[in-house]
Amino acid sequence: MKQRIPLEEAQEIVKKNLPDLSPENVILKEASGRILAESIFAPMNQPPFARSPLDGYALRAEDTRGASKDNPLKLKIVSRIFAGDRAKEPVNSGETARIMTGAPIPEGADCVIRQENTDRENDEVTICQELRPGQNYAPAGEDIEKGELLCSRGTLLRSPQLGVLASMGLERVEVRPLPKVAVITTGNELQALGEKLEPGQIYNSNNYLISARLEECGAKVTASLVAGDNKEEIKEKITENLPGCDFLVTTGGVSVGEKDLLLSILEELGAEIFFWKLGLKPGTPIVCAKLDGTIIFGLSGNPAAAVITFDLLVRPMLVEINGFEHLNLKSSRAVFVDEFNKSSRTRRLLRAVVVSSPRGEIVKLSRGRQRPGVLKTTLECNCLIDIPAGSPPLESGQEVEIFKLPEIYNY
Repeated sequence: MKQRIPLEEAQEIVKKNLPDLSPENVILKEASGRILAESIFAPMNQPPFARSPLDGYALRAEDTRGASKDNPLKLKIVSRIFAGDRAKEPVNSGETARIMTGAPIPEGADCVIRQENTDRENDEVTICQELRPGQNYAPAGEDIEKGELLCSRGTLLRSPQLGVLASMGLERVEVRPLPKVAVITTGNELQALGEKLEPGQIYNSNNYLISARLEECGAKVTASLVAGDNKEEIKEKITENLPGCDFLVTTGGVSVGEKDLLLSILEELGAEIFFWKLGLKPGTPIVCAKLDGTIIFGLSGNPAAAVITFDLLVRPMLVEINGFEHLNLKSSRAVFVDEFNKSSRTRRLLRAVVVSSPRGEIVKLSRGRQRPGVLKTTLECNCLIDIPAGSPPLESGQEVEIFKLPEIYNY
């Protein structure tokens, strides 16, 4: 078991041990917001037949040669074609077909004249202009040709993509999987919402914080449970929920106190312990292990520390599986415009707010104290300032490294 390892080493260990989850085959209506697991090529032309883009008359362009106001042309109407009809009757020389928008153009016709540019009387229509072949004529495959690449593997499916795929008649698509994750928050001090707090108790915010964070990252939360500081209770909840999930995330019980039980529980269960503790602050206490093929993340019981290590380790793992690259952290640089007068012997991550300005991106600290148990700093936090170990206090105006959270955290 490795101890107090650098963040990058921990990330690499997690990446090497990700499960190989199969793509999901879903109906098109359930594919919105998912990532394609396959490239899709057009199985047909769109439109699948030549059609009229307007209401008018389908005819032969050669019949209109010499037509003008001074030399009007009369054509016989031999059929009427609506959208959804089959064009049964061909158009011969001297004939035309009344046609509506979206209707198939009949055999023999090679153009369409607008209804507004004609004068109809009984079964004849008068035309006073010349037309050219292909005028007001939408050929088969005008929009999409059969065999054309529609959506590449890795495409985020939104309404435009769904519309195009539906136009091809595709009922189902292969998408990247959404990992199933069980959440267990531990601690005797945790009380359920709606219950009266007894002395020494707090409400179980971690259960809501981590479960919601998982769903924001494209995971399916299969269970959201709480356990006291009791070995047998925690063991039971782990072993009961492990078979139904791809990952398991716990909070609490990962430090060095007498009630920090998770590490010994995992050892007793026969788990492979990858590492215990990270070389950063906050978020030093963390356990990462594998039990029966399932990765377990034991996060700190302190909310801010838990959410920081979640974003640095759990979020990238989920993105690697479900393909939601837009939900991952992005490294960047910004100018610090606040005060932080502490030296950083250990690598430190500060909750902060980055905004654009005329001189580039600037970053300031989130409201609240930069302590592991403080929740308020997460309210407006949309980035983390990454301070290397051995750094002096930050000075206003200096450039800093940041990890930007996705846009859903911009307020």
